[in-house]
Amino acid sequence: MLPGRLSEEFLAKVRELLHKAAEEEVEYGAAICFSEEKGLFLGEACRGDECGIESPDMVGCPPGSTRVGFFHVHTDPHLVWSESDFETFLTTEWIKIACLAALGQEHILCSDFGEYPVRSGLYILASGEREEGRDLLMAFSRIGSAISGYHLSWFVKEWDNEEPADMMWELLLSLEQAADTCNSLADLFGEEAFRYCFLGALHGAFKEILKERSTPLEELKKKLEEES
Repeated sequence: MLPGRLSEEFLAKVRELLHKAAEEEVEYGAAICFSEEKGLFLGEACRGDECGIESPDMVGCPPGSTRVGFFHVHTDPHLVWSESDFETFLTTEWIKIACLAALGQEHILCSDFGEYPVRSGLYILASGEREEGRDLLMAFSRIGSAISGYHLSWFVKEWDNEEPADMMWELLLSLEQAADTCNSLADLFGEEAFRYCFLGALHGAFKEILKERSTPLEELKKKLEEES
């Protein structure tokens, strides 16, 4: 059963692991624990390849609590389960809840694998509140925007030296990669998730292009004043 809100203790640990993942460029994970007193919280962290579900380095939960799931961090903005994640969580008996954070994203994805069909929720990283209604749709838009911006960001800096055909190819490739994630979100949340996610991807792609290619407003204003 997914909570209506994630605790500050849970969020603080997620932020800590996001920071470590960004600094070291490696995934971090932790068991999700539950106690009547604290609700859901994260156990001790594990790092990189040492952090597999069945690994002996997958540290459990402290006395008085029960291990109910698994949390991990993606080192890119893809806030969605991979196929191997999904298969592992569905076939691992002790995993009832799984949560995911991703670099460059403002949300945490949590899914209830204790029953089928899998139910999922998006939680705001800053507050722990669960997105609902229109706010949830807008969250999908921001996720798509971050993904396409990520895929284009390294390339647009070199666009002045690229052929137009290559520029268009990279734009389409970034949108294709975003669409894959949007499709996966639609599997969890319904078709509206794809629509808003992909609209966000379009926005993020063109925002990234314009950021590198357009003259900032202040520079343009200064140039006009000099010419007048």
